[in-house]
Amino acid sequence: MNTLLVLCSILTPLLISSFWLSGWLYFFLLVFALLVALILKFINPGRFSNNLDQLKCELVEKTEMLKYAEIEKQKLIDNAFQVATSKRELLSKISHEIRNPMNAMWGMASMLNETQLTKDQKNYIASILKSGNELLHVINDIVLKDVLQYSKVESNRKLEARPFNLRDIIEDVLEAFSIDGKNGEVGLYYTIDTAIPPQIIGDALRLRQILMNLTENALSYTKSGAILISAKISEPILNGLKLEFEIKDSGFGMSYEKLKNVSIDLLRTETSDEDSKQIGLSLTICKKLIQLMGGFIEVESKENEGTIFRFTINTSKSITALQARQDYSFNIFNGKKVLLIDTNEKGSEYLTLLLNSWGLVAKYANDSQSAHSFLEQNKDTQMILLDQSVIEAEGSTLAISLHKTFPDLALVLLSNHGDNTFSKQRYLFRSVITKPYKHKKFIQKLIDIFNCNESSEKYEKTLSEEFAKRHPLNILIAEDDSMNQEMIAMVMERLGYKPLIVSNGKEVLEYVSHQYFDLILMDIQMPEMDGLEATRMIRLCLDSQPIIVAMTANTLQGDREECIEAGMNDYISKPLNLSNLVKILEKWSIDGQEKIDLKMSA
Repeated sequence: MNTLLVLCSILTPLLISSFWLSGWLYFFLLVFALLVALILKFINPGRFSNNLDQLKCELVEKTEMLKYAEIEKQKLIDNAFQVATSKRELLSKISHEIRNPMNAMWGMASMLNETQLTKDQKNYIASILKSGNELLHVINDIVLKDVLQYSKVESNRKLEARPFNLRDIIEDVLEAFSIDGKNGEVGLYYTIDTAIPPQIIGDALRLRQILMNLTENALSYTKSGAILISAKISEPILNGLKLEFEIKDSGFGMSYEKLKNVSIDLLRTETSDEDSKQIGLSLTICKKLIQLMGGFIEVESKENEGTIFRFTINTSKSITALQARQDYSFNIFNGKKVLLIDTNEKGSEYLTLLLNSWGLVAKYANDSQSAHSFLEQNKDTQMILLDQSVIEAEGSTLAISLHKTFPDLALVLLSNHGDNTFSKQRYLFRSVITKPYKHKKFIQKLIDIFNCNESSEKYEKTLSEEFAKRHPLNILIAEDDSMNQEMIAMVMERLGYKPLIVSNGKEVLEYVSHQYFDLILMDIQMPEMDGLEATRMIRLCLDSQPIIVAMTANTLQGDREECIEAGMNDYISKPLNLSNLVKILEKWSIDGQEKIDLKMSA
């Protein structure tokens, strides 16, 4: 209260002072107004607004530039994909257009060769077939190179996880090289650890690609001897298996320096363009695929002693079986002596080990003299496996001599794939086993021989009406080319079949919807609906599934995989090799009968 009284006593004289009534008041008000004006001028809210607008414009401009860059990048990617697609379509079209007319030419020539001809006429036909075969090799070497493999690896597709049979994959790879005739004097063999499940889960197409590339690589450095593909369980992993594969050849091998460089490039995590130049495109592809499958690849080699490529992949056991596993009883083989006569020392070593693993006591000889000497000393020998290479080297006199000297022995010819050179001498042999050896059929042949089921077997010509009686099949053929239709109809008629022939996929679906067929030979490129789409529809809609075999002029790397992925069971290329066609029919008639037997037992 006292403070308030003091303040009032001070301020009262000031308020009534004449200062506030003089001009000083107006002077100070003017100065204050000027100061306020200057402050507002320097602050200038409009200028800040202009700067903000400018920043917004720059941000929009940069955003648009980024969008444009992304659009251009996507355009480049799309263009590259379009170029790759166009290239594939062009190569496929070239292959199709060349192989379709060749199919008719070669088929008719093969059929003509089965008729009664003079010696000169047979020579003419042989020249036609030989020239056709050489032309196919030219097509394969020039047109059908693996130009699209690398783009497949770079496409960043997710790994597939489907059940598949590992044995089928390996046998398909070996058979592909035998059909192409690329193996020459090189034997192709494989072994699979019995601990590996019959069906495993993984990316079958990519595994096949790896094995194809590594086998082709081995063949390019191996002029004689053998190549062995082996598979075993490396180690168990969480919820799966780690498989280890080896591709072992008896070729030139590598020098220490080259081996060192290749090993470093293969073990490197990242792959550069320089790696592709040093180790080659096929090995670069294998390395990338193997890394995608959680594994690694390494190499061992010694100069002039061959090379081993070893790789691992992660996989798992399939819970659902794709097909019934046939467990053979090897008791019939126990203690039985077999003599293998073969000029290929390394191949003989692999085959002998395989036969011994089945319970046989197998030995081998490399010429007629050592073979006769062994048989004289081992009277209890029960079978002779005679390789075609020995007959080529020494003539058919060896087979005749063995047949006469040891009539009680089962003499078996080991023949190259698709080779009918010794068809006239086949009466000498109890059976013929075709390379590369498919273990299931090899074992069954041996069982049949030891059971004397083939003691009276006679080998007819390739085209015989008795064939359909031994291998009954209800066949549907999808083929749009009229000349090929005529040729295939004649071939089937000579084999004893009466197939139904249609021109496109839609007609296939119409017939299979109300009639069952054991086997469908399906062309790929057809009007209205192609073979791949028709196959997918059949696999989706039918309860009773037929065997579907692709019969196509498309033979680019990856075409077979595309057919299998669509749901087809097998693949035969045009122009049709009659021997291969017969083997396909024989193969699937046996498998089909097994399925029927399983259904009946169930």
